[in-house]
Amino acid sequence: MKSFAKLVKEDTQDIGGSDVRIVSTVPMDHAEIARDGLRAVDSGIFKVPSRISSLIGDEYKYIQDVADATHLRGAYLFQGSCLDESGYNNDPVNQTHSTLSGFTDYDGLDYTLTTTANNKFKGFYGATATSNGKGAIIPNKFLKDGTTNTLDFSGDFDIFCWVEPEDGEQGGVIFSKINSSGEGITIKLNMSSNQFAASVTIENTTAGVGSRSFSTQGSDGGSASWCQADTPCLVRLQRKGITFNLWLVNGSESIPFGAPNGTYTGTASYPKSSGSFSVPTDATIGSKASAWSTNTVTSTNSKFEGKLYSIRIYSNVLDSASSKQIFSSRPIPLIMKLAGTVWKIESSIDQKKIYVKGFGKVIIDSVISDIILPSGSTYVTGEWYRNLSPATSPSRSGKTFTICSSVEIIRSIFAHLNQTLINSPNFKLSVRDLTSVANTINSYEGSGNFLEIINQLMTIVDKSFYVSPRGKCIIEDNDIDLTDTLKFGKLYDVTADGYDDSMTVNDLYVSTRISGSFNIIHDSDTSSIDLIGLYSKRIFTPQITDAAAAIIFRNKFLTKHAVINTRYTIVAPALIDFVRENFRVKVTNTTKNLDVNTTIKSITWTYPEGKTTIETGDFLLDAFDIEKTSAEAISNLVTDTNLNP
Repeated sequence: MKSFAKLVKEDTQDIGGSDVRIVSTVPMDHAEIARDGLRAVDSGIFKVPSRISSLIGDEYKYIQDVADATHLRGAYLFQGSCLDESGYNNDPVNQTHSTLSGFTDYDGLDYTLTTTANNKFKGFYGATATSNGKGAIIPNKFLKDGTTNTLDFSGDFDIFCWVEPEDGEQGGVIFSKINSSGEGITIKLNMSSNQFAASVTIENTTAGVGSRSFSTQGSDGGSASWCQADTPCLVRLQRKGITFNLWLVNGSESIPFGAPNGTYTGTASYPKSSGSFSVPTDATIGSKASAWSTNTVTSTNSKFEGKLYSIRIYSNVLDSASSKQIFSSRPIPLIMKLAGTVWKIESSIDQKKIYVKGFGKVIIDSVISDIILPSGSTYVTGEWYRNLSPATSPSRSGKTFTICSSVEIIRSIFAHLNQTLINSPNFKLSVRDLTSVANTINSYEGSGNFLEIINQLMTIVDKSFYVSPRGKCIIEDNDIDLTDTLKFGKLYDVTADGYDDSMTVNDLYVSTRISGSFNIIHDSDTSSIDLIGLYSKRIFTPQITDAAAAIIFRNKFLTKHAVINTRYTIVAPALIDFVRENFRVKVTNTTKNLDVNTTIKSITWTYPEGKTTIETGDFLLDAFDIEKTSAEAISNLVTDTNLNP
C-alpha cells in the first residue's frame, strides 16, 4: 500500500548487550503538522491506534513527500544541509574544513543558491563538493536485525538523483557505496564532447565475479540520453531482480521513464547482476572512496563538479506514478516536516492522540544566562572564532562577545546548548551562514531570551534565520524570491486577513547599554508618519553594547517596520510540499482584487484530509494565536522544564 506520508518513531533498544537506535513506522489515522518559523514552536498532533506504545519524551518524525515514502531509506535535499530526511538518520560524519580549522562539523559540501531564470531549482540551494572537504561521507548503519544495511542494495532498489553538471568540468561521482575491493555501486556523470552521460559501475559481493559498467550513451541496450552543462537532469538507477536499469532524463522525453537508456542483465556464466551489492562500508555523496580504515572512508576522489539538488534512495522499486512525480513536480525543500518529542498523550479505548513539539523548541524556550555561558573563556566543542581581518580578534568571555560576527555568537550559544541535549543523540543545533556576512559587532552581551538574541542579530545583518526539523539552522537572505514560479491564484482559497500594525513603527526609541551605560537612540520616518500617522515605540535591547551596532539595528528595524503589513491565508485542497518559510510568493485573486508579493511565515499540513494552510505577511501572534498558545502553555505545565527537547 502506497503512503506519501508516514510517522516514524525512534527509540533505543538493548540488542546483544548494546544500546541500538531503532526506527519503526507507526500507523496513523490523522496528522496535523504546523511549522511556524520563529513565531512559535513547530508542532504535530497525531492520532494512532491505542495499541501503539508511547511515552512522554518519545521521539517522532513526520515524513511527507510527492512520492511513496514506504521504502524511503535515504533522502538528501541539500538545502544548506546534508542531513538525511528519510527518518533513518543516515547523516554525514563531521569533517574539518580545509581552510577554517575551527569548522569541525563541516559536512563535506558547500551550498549556493540557484538564481538562474527558468532553472527548475531557482530559489533552491545546490550542494557542491569542493576542495574544502571530501564530499559527504555517510557512515554505514544497520536495521534492527544488526545485519541488514539501512541503505540496502542486497535486493531490489531505486535511486533518484537530481543534479546539474558544471560547464567546462568533467562531471564526477554523484553517489557511491563501495569497499576496498570495488564491490558495491557507483553512479556518476561522464563528459564527452561537451555533454554528459550517466554511467554506473556495479560489483556484487561474490568473490571473483568482477565488475560491470553501463551508461546512457546508447551502447548498453537503450537509446542514448545526454544532458547539457548548467542544466538540471535526473539520473535514476533501478535494480529489479537481476536486471539493472539506468535512465538520464533531461526534459526532452515525452515519457520520463520509458525504455531505459542503459540496461544490464547478467548471465549464468557471468552473474554480475545477481546477488548482493550491499557492503558494510561508508557511502559517499559527491565523491568516491579511495582509501579506507576497515569500513571507514578516509580519502575520496572523483568529486562531482556541479550541483547536487536531491538524492532519494529506496529499498524497493518505486511505482511508476511516484517516479513520474519525482521528475515532474516542483522541487521541495522539506521531506521531513517535523521532528520532535512527545509532550502530551490523550488515550481512548481505540485511539491515542499524541502531541509532539519540534526539537527547535530549545531555541524559543532557552534563556541565556551564566548557566549556559559560564564565566571565563573556556570553549566547548563546536565553538570557534576566526579572524575576519588581520586587525580583528573575535573572542568570548562569559556572556560578553568581542568583535564577533552574528554567526559566531549564535554558533557559540548553540555549542553550549548542545551540552544540555544529552537525551537527544540524533539532534544537535548547528548553524551555517550561506550569505558570507562579514559584519562584526564590537561588543555584545549574550543574555536573555535566545529568540530575542537571534532576532536582534538578524536585524543587524538584515538576514533571515531558518530552522530545519533536524536542527540545522541556516542564515540566508530575506525573502527568497519565487514570485515568478510560485503563484497562488484561482485554484486556491485566498483570504486577506486584514491589516496588521502590531509591529508597525515610524518613530523609534531604542534603549541600549552602549559601553555599559544606559542610552536611548531615536529616529523617525517622516514620510511614513505623513502617510499612516504616528506609530511610536520603545524597544529595550540591553544585549547591544556597541554604538555602531545599535545604530544599525535602529535603522534596519525602522526600515523594515515603517509600513502596515497585510496578512494573507492560502488554503489548498492538497498536501503541498514545495513551500517553506521565507519563500516570497505571488498571491492573486481577481474577484478580491489581489495581486501581491508576500512572504510565507507559517504552514500547516492536515493528513489524510489533504489540506495545506499557508499564512504570509510579517506579523506577530495575534490575539487568537496568543489564546491558543496560552492554552497550550497551561496544559504543558505538567511536563519538565529543562532544556532537553
